[in-house]
Amino acid sequence: MASTTRTGRVLLGAMEWAGQAAMRRPAEPRPGPDTTRAAEPGPVVVVGGFFATAPVMAPLAEGLTARGHEVRTVVEGAAAGCARRATDSLTREVEALAVRHGRPVHLVGHSRGGQFARVATARVPRSVASLTTLGTPFALYGLGSVALGIGGAVAVAGSLGVPGLATLTCLLGDCCRSYRADLTDPWAAGVPYTTITGADDRTVPGAAGHDEGSVQVAVPGGHLDLLTSARAHHAVAEAIDRAALAARAA
Repeated sequence: MASTTRTGRVLLGAMEWAGQAAMRRPAEPRPGPDTTRAAEPGPVVVVGGFFATAPVMAPLAEGLTARGHEVRTVVEGAAAGCARRATDSLTREVEALAVRHGRPVHLVGHSRGGQFARVATARVPRSVASLTTLGTPFALYGLGSVALGIGGAVAVAGSLGVPGLATLTCLLGDCCRSYRADLTDPWAAGVPYTTITGADDRTVPGAAGHDEGSVQVAVPGGHLDLLTSARAHHAVAEAIDRAALAARAA
């Protein structure tokens, strides 16, 4: 048991290192602080994807904070664990934040974090003001071949006993059956929903990042550029503002 625990810590540490290293050389220069105030500043939950840690999500979180939002970043277990547990935890957190603020919160998820955010929104739509995803695969197997291979390797490691990782049961068995159903069901939450994809994204290519029922936005760049580029940040800001203005007019 001690050996598998150490292995889990090493693997999660490697994920953090890889994510931070990838963020050091974005294809497009990182945007400076956006001094444009949000149409209606409010609470935002930013949900990290596979390999993501707080430093990886920082450019997006800081951009939203600069616009006046109160931002909470969720990067539980680098999004490498059981989807059911991660989504249950996120759902509880979203409900609690909505109660604390006395208003629904905006959810912004990158990659696998967008899957968690979509499922949480479907479960507690009254607690969510808008949902925005970046580079999120909505077919569970809509990943590029390299990313799919890494995901499969992590699931095998989890099945062999490495703690904190998803298992093959999560992907194929009963463990996350309701999660998989909620992820693929047609969108019916009644919450403003935007999917943002990268034109050069090889991790979640092309139509894999589109979801029926959403406003679909494409921006230049690859998978990690969606966290750093000015155009991606602008698309997220527009999605949140669009939802806020619609709610104000209702």
